[in-house]
Formats: sequence, C-alpha cells, structure tokens
Amino acid sequence: MSESSQIVRALHEDHMAVLGLLSRLETACQASAAPGGDDGSFRSLATQFSAAVETEVRDHFDFEERDLFPPLREAGFGDFADLLVEEHGVIWPLATQVVSKVRQGCDHGWSPEGWGTFRPLALELVERLRSHIEKEERALAQAVVDTFEADADMEIAMSYAS
Repeated sequence: MSESSQIVRALHEDHMAVLGLLSRLETACQASAAPGGDDGSFRSLATQFSAAVETEVRDHFDFEERDLFPPLREAGFGDFADLLVEEHGVIWPLATQVVSKVRQGCDHGWSPEGWGTFRPLALELVERLRSHIEKEERALAQAVVDTFEADADMEIAMSYAS
C-alpha cells in the first residue's frame, strides 16, 4: 500500500474489512450442514456481510467507476480499468444473489437444499472478490499513485470519505 496516496489508503481499508468478512464467510461455508436457527454467530456474520455488500462494496465499485477509472483511462490505464469494470459486472450480481440467499436462509431457516445452493455461490463470491481485491491492491494502487497528483488525490479521497 502506498503511504503517499489517500485514495489508496481508503481503498485498502475497504479491502481489509471485506477480506475479513470473506474469510469468515468461507469458514462458515466449509460446514457441510446448514446453520441452525439458533446459530447467532452465523446470523451476525450474515447481517454484517449483507450490510457490507449493500453499502461498502456497492459504494466502492461506484466510486471507482465514477471517480477513478475515467482519469485512469486518460492516463493510459484503460485496459486495466475496463477489466475491473468487467469484474464488477460479474461480482455485483453474484454478491446480490448471495445476500438474497443468506437473508432467505436466516429469515426462514436453512433447508439442506437451500444450504446446498447457497454454499457454492458464496464460495464463488469469496474467490472472485478476493481475486479482484488482490488486483486492486497490487495494480490499481500503483496506477492511482502514477496518475493522481497530491492535491487531486486528497480531494478525491475526501469526496469518497464523505
């Protein structure tokens, strides 16, 4: 992570929070049996995960596509920006599907079939989002440092924080 870029710092903080939730979700999905109705730890994870997807992940994707990718394209990073947008287009529908399934399971109980459908979707999301974050941590961070001057970096980071 670049210590000089406020944008990179903000993105990194988001990434670390989401990676923590992904690890917990992956661990929960390794159980072959569905969580019981009284499983408070899974319900807590489901609530945190759903909220993170619907706010932080959505806002993160929107911010990148609106505020970062256009200047990155102008600076010669268009192919990379397009790749990340394409990944957003795959990850977002999958994430919303996983959130829908997890809410349904938590609200109405997990049937073996419901858990059997949820698990592979959730694990696919973990894999795709983790890979996406790794790309952003390595290549996007460097592209941001190479593209944005300090004043623009601070202004964009502040707009993202608000």
